[in-house]
Amino acid sequence: MTTKSLPDQVTDAASQIKDKVNDLSRSATEKLEATRVAAAGGLDSTASALHNSGEKVADLAHGTADKLNSSAKYLRNKDVPGIFSDLQAVVRKNPGISLLVAGFVGFAMARALTSND
Repeated sequence: MTTKSLPDQVTDAASQIKDKVNDLSRSATEKLEATRVAAAGGLDSTASALHNSGEKVADLAHGTADKLNSSAKYLRNKDVPGIFSDLQAVVRKNPGISLLVAGFVGFAMARALTSND
């Protein structure tokens, strides 16, 4: 009966952990990619609905629809790492605003998760 030495066991364990982390990362990226494509489709649908809405809010609706189309195009043309890279650049250029947005998002998520509805 052969038993592995302690360094070999540690190396094997580290390799298994590395493989699991890589698998999780790949899986998360695939899910984000699928969500990215679905989000782009949803933005396009909303943009179309706004473009086809009544005359009362036509200018506002068309402006919003154009922004949604632009967002959909961005999501279609960028992969997840590219989006994160762009986000990092925005945060570096606007740290104060980024902190405010992060605080608002954190507050909103906390309220949503602790809702008693």
